Amino acid sequence: MPPLARRAERRGDHFVVCGDGPLAYRITEELTSRYNERVTVIMPSRQRNYGPQIAALARVRVLEHPELSTGAFTDAGVQNARALAVVWQDDVGNFHAGLRGPS
Repeated sequence: MPPLARRAERRGDHFVVCGDGPLAYRITEELTSRYNERVTVIMPSRQRNYGPQIAALARVRVLEHPELSTGAFTDAGVQNARALAVVWQDDVGNFHAGLRGPS
């Protein structure tokens, strides 16, 4: 797989992943271990589902929020993120979260 673009050519300084399931873990693990990126993960609880495994990864900041609110996105610095992945197990909630995400 080709390396990600050099830092000087990138917008933002981190990625934001929303979720605590296997896909959230896989995305976060790939970004941190393979590409050495910083990732902020928004999840309901670091104690449930894949929360403990995600929180144990290097270069990961975990934020606990019960829902993907504007406040959660602000806390995660989504306006300065390179990308946002919304992979909660709630399709309607993911849709609404995407509407609240950065423009």
